[in-house]
Amino acid sequence: MRFMIEYKDFRTKEEQNKSLILLDTFLNEHLIGEFHGKTFECILIRFINHAPPKKKYKLKSFYKIIAEVEVEGQFSENIKINIADFQQGLSKVEQAIKLVPEIEMKEKVDFDKDRLLATLKRMINAAPQTDDDLKYYAREEKKISCLNNVKRVDSLIYSCKISPKPLVKRIVGVRIYDHFERNTLSPYDYIYSELFSNLLRNAEVKLPDYEEIYFSIGETMEQAKQEIALEVEKIEAVIEEIATKGMDMELTYATAQNKDYLVEVIYQVPLSHVTKAEYKLRLTEIRTKRTGIVSIDKLTTYYAPYSLGKIQIKKNEVIIKGRNSVRAGISREIDKYPSEYRFRINEVIGV
Repeated sequence: MRFMIEYKDFRTKEEQNKSLILLDTFLNEHLIGEFHGKTFECILIRFINHAPPKKKYKLKSFYKIIAEVEVEGQFSENIKINIADFQQGLSKVEQAIKLVPEIEMKEKVDFDKDRLLATLKRMINAAPQTDDDLKYYAREEKKISCLNNVKRVDSLIYSCKISPKPLVKRIVGVRIYDHFERNTLSPYDYIYSELFSNLLRNAEVKLPDYEEIYFSIGETMEQAKQEIALEVEKIEAVIEEIATKGMDMELTYATAQNKDYLVEVIYQVPLSHVTKAEYKLRLTEIRTKRTGIVSIDKLTTYYAPYSLGKIQIKKNEVIIKGRNSVRAGISREIDKYPSEYRFRINEVIGV
Protein backbone atom coordinates (compact mmCIF):
# COMPACT_ATOMS: atom_id res chain seq x y z
CA MET A 1 0.00 0.00 0.00
CA ARG A 2 1.33 3.41 -0.98
CA PHE A 3 0.49 6.65 0.81
CA MET A 4 0.43 10.21 -0.50
CA ILE A 5 0.27 13.02 2.03
CA GLU A 6 -1.05 16.42 0.93
CA TYR A 7 -1.63 19.53 2.99
CA LYS A 8 -3.66 22.73 2.83
CA ASP A 9 -3.61 25.56 5.34
CA PHE A 10 -6.62 27.81 4.73
CA ARG A 11 -5.21 30.62 6.93
CA THR A 12 -1.69 30.90 5.47
CA LYS A 13 -2.54 29.39 2.03
CA GLU A 14 0.53 27.17 2.36
CA GLU A 15 0.34 23.70 0.79
CA GLN A 16 3.34 22.08 2.44
CA ASN A 17 4.16 21.06 5.98
CA LYS A 18 7.74 19.88 6.52
CA SER A 19 6.79 17.41 9.27
CA LEU A 20 4.06 15.84 7.12
CA ILE A 21 6.50 15.42 4.21
CA LEU A 22 8.56 13.24 6.56
CA LEU A 23 5.39 11.38 7.56
CA ASP A 24 4.78 10.56 3.86
CA THR A 25 8.27 9.05 3.62
CA PHE A 26 7.87 7.14 6.90
CA LEU A 27 4.54 5.56 5.91
CA ASN A 28 5.85 4.43 2.54
CA GLU A 29 9.08 3.12 4.06
CA HIS A 30 7.03 0.61 6.03
CA LEU A 31 4.00 -0.01 3.82
CA ILE A 32 5.07 -0.03 0.16
CA GLY A 33 5.11 -3.66 -0.94
CA GLU A 34 2.47 -4.68 1.63
CA PHE A 35 -0.76 -5.96 0.02
CA HIS A 36 -4.06 -4.75 1.49
CA GLY A 37 -6.54 -5.58 -1.27
CA LYS A 38 -6.96 -5.04 -5.01
CA THR A 39 -9.23 -1.98 -5.01
CA PHE A 40 -6.82 0.74 -3.90
CA GLU A 41 -3.18 1.00 -4.89
CA CYS A 42 -2.77 4.16 -2.83
CA ILE A 43 -4.38 6.20 -0.05
CA LEU A 44 -4.14 9.96 -0.50
CA ILE A 45 -4.59 11.78 2.81
CA ARG A 46 -5.06 15.54 2.61
CA PHE A 47 -4.65 17.27 5.97
CA ILE A 48 -6.73 20.43 6.30
CA ASN A 49 -5.45 23.09 8.70
CA HIS A 50 -7.55 26.06 9.89
CA ALA A 51 -10.56 24.80 7.94
CA PRO A 52 -13.49 27.19 7.32
CA PRO A 53 -16.62 26.37 9.40
CA LYS A 54 -18.62 24.94 6.51
CA LYS A 55 -15.77 22.97 4.91
CA LYS A 56 -16.93 19.69 3.35
CA TYR A 57 -14.29 16.98 3.57
CA LYS A 58 -13.67 14.88 0.48
CA LEU A 59 -14.04 11.13 0.57
CA LYS A 60 -13.89 9.59 -2.88
CA SER A 61 -12.12 7.32 -5.34
CA PHE A 62 -9.56 8.98 -7.59
CA TYR A 63 -8.71 7.30 -10.94
CA LYS A 64 -10.42 4.17 -9.49
CA ILE A 65 -7.16 3.14 -7.76
CA ILE A 66 -6.59 5.93 -5.21
CA ALA A 67 -8.63 6.45 -2.05
CA GLU A 68 -8.78 10.21 -1.45
CA VAL A 69 -9.53 11.20 2.16
CA GLU A 70 -9.51 14.66 3.75
CA VAL A 71 -9.11 14.99 7.54
CA GLU A 72 -8.93 18.01 9.82
CA GLY A 73 -5.84 18.85 11.86
CA GLN A 74 -4.39 21.52 14.14
CA PHE A 75 -0.80 21.85 13.00
CA SER A 76 1.39 24.53 14.56
CA GLU A 77 4.35 24.94 12.19
CA ASN A 78 4.50 24.52 8.42
CA ILE A 79 8.09 25.52 7.68
CA LYS A 80 10.04 23.94 10.56
CA ILE A 81 9.85 20.26 11.44
CA ASN A 82 8.53 19.39 14.89
CA ILE A 83 7.62 16.12 16.53
CA ALA A 84 4.17 17.32 17.68
CA ASP A 85 2.96 17.88 14.08
CA PHE A 86 4.53 14.60 12.93
CA GLN A 87 2.90 12.58 15.72
CA GLN A 88 -0.47 14.30 15.24
CA GLY A 89 -0.39 13.44 11.53
CA LEU A 90 0.54 9.83 12.33
CA SER A 91 -2.36 9.49 14.78
CA LYS A 92 -4.81 10.80 12.17
CA VAL A 93 -3.68 8.25 9.58
CA GLU A 94 -5.71 5.69 11.56
CA GLN A 95 -8.79 7.93 11.23
CA ALA A 96 -8.23 8.20 7.46
CA ILE A 97 -7.85 4.43 7.02
CA LYS A 98 -11.13 3.81 8.86
CA LEU A 99 -12.91 6.16 6.44
CA VAL A 100 -11.71 4.37 3.28
CA PRO A 101 -14.42 1.63 3.32
CA GLU A 102 -17.06 4.38 3.27
CA ILE A 103 -16.02 5.53 -0.22
CA GLU A 104 -18.84 4.89 -2.67
CA MET A 105 -17.75 2.47 -5.40
CA LYS A 106 -19.67 0.79 -8.22
CA GLU A 107 -17.60 -2.37 -7.93
CA LYS A 108 -17.21 -4.57 -4.87
CA VAL A 109 -14.49 -3.13 -2.62
CA ASP A 110 -11.50 -5.36 -1.79
CA PHE A 111 -9.72 -3.47 1.00
CA ASP A 112 -8.24 -5.13 4.11
CA LYS A 113 -8.72 -2.31 6.61
CA ASP A 114 -8.01 -4.44 9.69
CA ARG A 115 -4.70 -5.74 8.38
CA LEU A 116 -3.58 -2.22 7.46
CA LEU A 117 -4.54 -0.88 10.89
CA ALA A 118 -2.65 -3.71 12.57
CA THR A 119 0.45 -2.90 10.51
CA LEU A 120 0.11 0.79 11.37
CA LYS A 121 -0.08 -0.04 15.07
CA ARG A 122 3.22 -1.96 14.88
CA MET A 123 4.83 0.89 12.92
CA ILE A 124 4.17 3.46 15.64
CA ASN A 125 6.94 1.97 17.81
CA ALA A 126 9.44 2.58 14.98
CA ALA A 127 8.38 6.19 14.42
CA PRO A 128 10.47 9.17 15.59
CA GLN A 129 9.56 10.07 19.17
CA THR A 130 11.47 13.31 19.79
CA ASP A 131 12.53 16.40 17.85
CA ASP A 132 16.06 15.00 17.68
CA ASP A 133 14.73 11.71 16.27
CA LEU A 134 12.79 13.62 13.63
CA LYS A 135 15.83 15.77 12.70
CA TYR A 136 17.88 12.61 12.23
CA TYR A 137 15.12 11.12 10.08
CA ALA A 138 15.07 14.32 8.01
CA ARG A 139 18.79 13.91 7.27
CA GLU A 140 18.12 10.35 6.05
CA GLU A 141 14.90 11.23 4.20
CA LYS A 142 16.35 11.58 0.70
CA LYS A 143 18.01 8.16 0.84
CA ILE A 144 14.88 6.52 2.28
CA SER A 145 12.68 8.18 -0.34
CA CYS A 146 14.86 6.77 -3.15
CA LEU A 147 14.59 3.28 -1.67
CA ASN A 148 10.82 3.74 -1.40
CA ASN A 149 10.66 4.46 -5.14
CA VAL A 150 12.60 1.27 -5.88
CA LYS A 151 10.24 -0.76 -3.68
CA ARG A 152 7.23 0.80 -5.35
CA VAL A 153 8.43 -0.13 -8.84
CA ASP A 154 9.23 -3.68 -7.73
CA SER A 155 5.81 -4.07 -6.09
CA LEU A 156 4.00 -2.75 -9.19
CA ILE A 157 5.88 -5.19 -11.40
CA TYR A 158 4.98 -8.04 -9.04
CA SER A 159 1.33 -6.90 -8.91
CA CYS A 160 1.11 -6.84 -12.72
CA LYS A 161 2.46 -10.39 -12.86
CA ILE A 162 0.12 -11.93 -10.31
CA SER A 163 -2.96 -9.90 -11.29
CA PRO A 164 -2.64 -8.75 -14.92
CA LYS A 165 -5.17 -6.25 -16.25
CA PRO A 166 -6.91 -6.75 -19.61
CA LEU A 167 -5.05 -5.22 -22.57
CA VAL A 168 -7.55 -2.86 -24.17
CA LYS A 169 -5.67 0.14 -25.60
CA ARG A 170 -3.36 0.10 -28.60
CA ILE A 171 0.01 1.72 -27.95
CA VAL A 172 0.51 5.24 -29.30
CA GLY A 173 4.19 5.65 -28.59
CA VAL A 174 7.26 5.46 -26.39
CA ARG A 175 9.04 8.16 -24.40
CA ILE A 176 12.55 7.89 -23.01
CA TYR A 177 13.64 9.67 -19.83
CA ASP A 178 17.10 9.57 -18.28
CA HIS A 179 18.90 10.61 -15.12
CA PHE A 180 22.05 11.92 -16.77
CA GLU A 181 23.15 15.47 -17.54
CA ARG A 182 21.09 17.20 -20.21
CA ASN A 183 21.67 15.94 -23.78
CA THR A 184 23.94 13.09 -22.60
CA LEU A 185 21.90 10.56 -24.61
CA SER A 186 21.21 12.90 -27.54
CA PRO A 187 20.40 12.09 -30.32
CA TYR A 188 19.85 8.45 -29.37
CA ASP A 189 16.99 9.14 -26.94
CA TYR A 190 15.03 10.68 -29.83
CA ILE A 191 16.07 8.01 -32.35
CA TYR A 192 15.15 5.09 -30.11
CA SER A 193 11.87 6.74 -29.10
CA GLU A 194 10.92 6.87 -32.78
CA LEU A 195 12.13 3.33 -33.49
CA PHE A 196 10.33 1.78 -30.52
CA SER A 197 7.15 3.78 -31.12
CA ASN A 198 6.94 2.66 -34.74
CA LEU A 199 7.86 -0.98 -34.23
CA LEU A 200 5.65 -1.49 -31.17
CA ARG A 201 2.68 0.06 -32.97
CA ASN A 202 3.29 -2.28 -35.90
CA ALA A 203 3.56 -5.19 -33.46
CA GLU A 204 0.06 -4.18 -32.29
CA VAL A 205 1.08 -4.00 -28.65
CA LYS A 206 -1.87 -3.27 -26.39
CA LEU A 207 -1.82 -1.75 -22.91
CA PRO A 208 -4.23 -1.83 -19.93
CA ASP A 209 -5.44 1.72 -19.24
CA TYR A 210 -2.78 3.88 -20.90
CA GLU A 211 -1.42 4.55 -24.39
CA GLU A 212 2.27 5.28 -23.88
CA ILE A 213 5.24 3.47 -22.36
CA TYR A 214 7.90 5.45 -20.50
CA PHE A 215 11.45 4.10 -20.33
CA SER A 216 13.63 5.36 -17.48
CA ILE A 217 17.41 5.05 -17.95
CA GLY A 218 20.03 5.48 -15.23
CA GLU A 219 23.52 4.37 -14.31
CA THR A 220 22.07 1.79 -11.89
CA MET A 221 18.75 -0.03 -11.60
CA GLU A 222 18.07 1.87 -8.37
CA GLN A 223 18.51 5.17 -10.19
CA ALA A 224 16.38 4.05 -13.13
CA LYS A 225 13.60 2.96 -10.78
CA GLN A 226 13.11 6.51 -9.56
CA GLU A 227 10.72 6.62 -12.54
CA ILE A 228 8.17 3.90 -13.30
CA ALA A 229 8.46 1.85 -16.51
CA LEU A 230 6.69 -1.48 -17.21
CA GLU A 231 5.97 -3.96 -20.13
CA VAL A 232 8.10 -6.93 -21.39
CA GLU A 233 7.76 -9.58 -24.14
CA LYS A 234 7.19 -7.58 -27.33
CA ILE A 235 9.54 -4.87 -26.06
CA GLU A 236 12.32 -7.44 -25.81
CA ALA A 237 11.57 -8.55 -29.38
CA VAL A 238 11.83 -4.95 -30.56
CA ILE A 239 15.13 -4.49 -28.67
CA GLU A 240 16.51 -7.55 -30.46
CA GLU A 241 15.31 -6.24 -33.83
CA ILE A 242 16.97 -2.85 -33.31
CA ALA A 243 20.19 -4.51 -32.14
CA THR A 244 20.24 -6.69 -35.27
CA LYS A 245 19.28 -4.12 -37.89
CA GLY A 246 20.76 -0.97 -36.40
CA MET A 247 19.32 2.52 -35.99
CA ASP A 248 19.10 3.28 -39.71
CA MET A 249 16.54 0.55 -40.37
CA GLU A 250 13.61 1.12 -42.67
CA LEU A 251 10.38 1.80 -40.80
CA THR A 252 6.83 1.42 -42.03
CA TYR A 253 4.76 4.48 -41.17
CA ALA A 254 1.42 3.32 -42.62
CA THR A 255 -0.03 0.73 -45.00
CA ALA A 256 -3.14 0.19 -47.13
CA GLN A 257 -4.15 -2.72 -49.36
CA ASN A 258 -6.84 -3.85 -51.78
CA LYS A 259 -7.07 -6.98 -53.92
CA ASP A 260 -4.55 -5.62 -56.44
CA TYR A 261 -2.03 -3.45 -54.60
CA LEU A 262 -0.16 -3.04 -51.34
CA VAL A 263 0.80 0.53 -50.43
CA GLU A 264 3.43 1.26 -47.77
CA VAL A 265 4.70 4.61 -46.52
CA ILE A 266 8.28 4.05 -45.40
CA TYR A 267 11.01 6.21 -43.83
CA GLN A 268 14.18 6.16 -41.75
CA VAL A 269 14.64 8.04 -38.49
CA PRO A 270 17.03 11.01 -38.90
CA LEU A 271 19.81 11.71 -36.40
CA SER A 272 17.96 14.71 -34.93
CA HIS A 273 14.32 15.56 -34.29
CA VAL A 274 14.80 18.85 -36.18
CA THR A 275 16.09 17.08 -39.30
CA LYS A 276 13.46 16.15 -41.85
CA ALA A 277 13.02 12.51 -42.80
CA GLU A 278 12.30 11.48 -46.37
CA TYR A 279 9.00 9.63 -46.51
CA LYS A 280 8.59 7.32 -49.50
CA LEU A 281 5.74 5.42 -51.08
CA ARG A 282 6.37 1.77 -51.90
CA LEU A 283 3.77 0.27 -54.20
CA THR A 284 3.59 -3.49 -54.80
CA GLU A 285 1.36 -5.24 -57.32
CA ILE A 286 0.15 -8.31 -55.42
CA ARG A 287 -0.26 -10.64 -58.43
CA THR A 288 3.15 -10.00 -60.03
CA LYS A 289 5.10 -8.82 -56.95
CA ARG A 290 6.40 -5.91 -59.02
CA THR A 291 7.42 -3.00 -56.79
CA GLY A 292 8.20 0.66 -57.25
CA ILE A 293 9.33 3.35 -54.79
CA VAL A 294 8.89 7.12 -55.09
CA SER A 295 9.55 9.99 -52.72
CA ILE A 296 6.52 11.57 -51.05
CA ASP A 297 8.14 14.50 -49.23
CA LYS A 298 10.65 15.45 -46.55
CA LEU A 299 8.85 15.95 -43.24
CA THR A 300 9.78 16.25 -39.57
CA THR A 301 8.62 13.09 -37.81
CA TYR A 302 6.64 15.05 -35.22
CA TYR A 303 4.48 16.80 -37.83
CA ALA A 304 4.32 13.98 -40.36
CA PRO A 305 0.81 12.89 -39.24
CA TYR A 306 -0.54 16.26 -40.40
CA SER A 307 0.45 15.42 -43.98
CA LEU A 308 0.13 11.62 -43.98
CA GLY A 309 -3.31 11.04 -42.57
CA LYS A 310 -5.11 8.63 -44.89
CA ILE A 311 -4.17 6.40 -47.84
CA GLN A 312 -6.67 5.79 -50.65
CA ILE A 313 -6.10 3.30 -53.49
CA LYS A 314 -8.05 4.24 -56.59
CA LYS A 315 -8.20 2.48 -59.97
CA ASN A 316 -5.29 4.40 -61.48
CA GLU A 317 -3.69 6.26 -58.60
CA VAL A 318 -2.77 6.33 -54.92
CA ILE A 319 -3.82 9.37 -52.88
CA ILE A 320 -2.33 10.28 -49.52
CA LYS A 321 -4.41 12.88 -47.74
CA GLY A 322 -3.40 15.02 -44.77
CA ARG A 323 -5.44 15.20 -41.60
CA ASN A 324 -8.63 17.22 -41.87
CA SER A 325 -8.23 19.47 -38.83
CA VAL A 326 -7.62 23.17 -38.27
CA ARG A 327 -4.27 22.52 -36.58
CA ALA A 328 -3.10 20.23 -39.38
CA GLY A 329 -4.19 22.74 -42.01
CA ILE A 330 -2.35 25.61 -40.32
CA SER A 331 0.79 23.47 -39.91
CA ARG A 332 0.80 22.50 -43.59
CA GLU A 333 0.23 26.10 -44.64
CA ILE A 334 3.14 27.37 -42.53
CA ASP A 335 5.51 24.73 -43.96
CA LYS A 336 4.04 25.03 -47.47
CA TYR A 337 3.00 21.38 -47.68
CA PRO A 338 0.08 20.25 -49.88
CA SER A 339 -3.12 18.86 -48.39
CA GLU A 340 -2.69 15.65 -50.44
CA TYR A 341 -0.21 13.72 -52.57
CA ARG A 342 -1.25 11.87 -55.74
CA PHE A 343 0.72 9.14 -57.51
CA ARG A 344 -0.15 7.48 -60.82
CA ILE A 345 0.15 3.72 -60.40
CA ASN A 346 1.63 3.14 -63.85
CA GLU A 347 4.32 5.74 -63.15
CA VAL A 348 5.34 4.15 -59.84
CA ILE A 349 5.67 0.52 -60.96
CA GLY A 350 5.68 0.90 -64.73
CA VAL A 351 2.48 -1.01 -65.42
